Amino acid sequence: MVELLEVVVLGLYGALAVVTLLRWQRQRDASTGWTVVVFSVLAGVVAASLLRAEDDTEVAGPGDRLLMAAFFLLPHLLFRVTAALRRPSARVRAAVALLTAGAVLPAFVIHVPPGDETSTTFSLYTAFVLAYWIGLSLLIAGWMWRGGAGGSWVVRARMRTLAVAVSLLAVVTLLLGVGSSDDPGAIEVITLALALVAGPLFLFGLAPPNALLARWGRSDEEALRDAEAALVAANSPAEVADALLPYVARALGGSVAVLTGPDGSVIASYGTDAASGAQLVGSLPEHPDGQDPRYLTSIDMRSGRLHVVGDPYTPFFGRDHRNVLARLAELTDVALRRAHVTEAERASAAEMQRAHDTMREFVSIASHDLRSPITVIQGFAQVLTSTWDTADDQAKLTYVATINRQAEQLARLADDLLTTSRIDAGAVEPDLEELDLQPLVDRVVSDLGHDVSIAVEAGSVVMADADHADRIVRNLVENALGYGAPPVEVSATPSEEHIDLRVRDHGPGVPPAFQPRLFERFARAESSKDARKGTGLGLAIVQGLARAAGGDVWYEAARPGACFVVRFRRP
Repeated sequence: MVELLEVVVLGLYGALAVVTLLRWQRQRDASTGWTVVVFSVLAGVVAASLLRAEDDTEVAGPGDRLLMAAFFLLPHLLFRVTAALRRPSARVRAAVALLTAGAVLPAFVIHVPPGDETSTTFSLYTAFVLAYWIGLSLLIAGWMWRGGAGGSWVVRARMRTLAVAVSLLAVVTLLLGVGSSDDPGAIEVITLALALVAGPLFLFGLAPPNALLARWGRSDEEALRDAEAALVAANSPAEVADALLPYVARALGGSVAVLTGPDGSVIASYGTDAASGAQLVGSLPEHPDGQDPRYLTSIDMRSGRLHVVGDPYTPFFGRDHRNVLARLAELTDVALRRAHVTEAERASAAEMQRAHDTMREFVSIASHDLRSPITVIQGFAQVLTSTWDTADDQAKLTYVATINRQAEQLARLADDLLTTSRIDAGAVEPDLEELDLQPLVDRVVSDLGHDVSIAVEAGSVVMADADHADRIVRNLVENALGYGAPPVEVSATPSEEHIDLRVRDHGPGVPPAFQPRLFERFARAESSKDARKGTGLGLAIVQGLARAAGGDVWYEAARPGACFVVRFRRP
């Protein structure tokens, strides 16, 4: 029976060596490479033991010592398998190397006379080897049992199966070391039987059959179906992330998952904030490296990439999970495209609603602004008509001046509407010429008749349309006078290619909530200081005219007050 069991054990561990070699050819990483070494050495030890059993020589020769050293080296090889995944500290690696040397090297040095296996030296050496074998094996088994605990059930089950197999090898070693010499055959049968049980466990852990995988993966399949169903129902990138990222993090034993767009920007993250997720994506390697056990698994998608900061044990079994994640990535692409379309539709609907609300607000504003001067014109025209013969010349001049002033206001409103329409249609064609800003600003400020501080040097020449530049400066200064507070300052800052003209007041400034809408048509912020109402077209016209000439305009918060900057190109 012993001979039969030895042949079966040899065949089993030889098959495991072949299986691990085939696995290593597909997945050339350190942990898989060390499993090839482990089972090759184990099969070699069993084969050498069979050959040694046929030799009647009782004296231990070099071959026996080499066989014993190879057997004592097995725990260290198993340690290297887990160390390639777990990355223990340098102190732990050094301690294991020292213990391994203490177990292996004396096998070539200690001389045991025939029939004197009970000598004190040999007994102490045997006790040390047993303690080393069992202690290191239990440490490895503990690592494997805890490995993948945060990941999918398949990974967890496979790691725990390997942990049980390593524990059985430790029991085999213990039986061989303390076995009774009264009935050595029974000890051999038990140890070989345990080795036979450990063999399939190693096989199930490393390359489980599909039926066992399906049984282990039931809970994972349920989670996958839930994730797929949630992806099908997702209508926004945030909902896609909520459905996807927790599942993939669990599948790969990780605590952090990040979804990035085609440009590398973070769409969503799980287990961390967007900034930290972007930093991890840019810093972690694709495999465990150094003392940091974290690594990065990345799945390419048409709409970006999926990154998971994973458990270092998972890549050892990662092929099946990468296939599942690749399938999930395809569904994610579809869900993201649908979410982007849905968001675009929502944004379009919101924009249309905002445009509708803005237009309705403008109609209300325009009707008020049109009605007021028309009412005044009609009223004074009727008074002038009815009292023409009786009114004195001064009264007539006052009535006519009022009518003229209100007519100018109507003309400005009509001109604003016409200019805005031309800007929207792209029909503004500036007549660019070299223009000195200093006299233009002086003239505008003088026309407005207010005390405005001017710090624009003569010779500040820009390329601009004279009428457009006049209107830009006028609108900005009127805006500062109407909605800000004195002192109002106009200054120019030249650079090599541009001149930036700043118009600043010392009023309350623009409310932060309104700043994004500053240059929108018909947008107006309520001012508690000034009840003055405008059409909300002034700044939109400034922006349109400035950009038509190759410049731009923007708002800068000032303390106190508001500051608008318009950029003109230099010749």
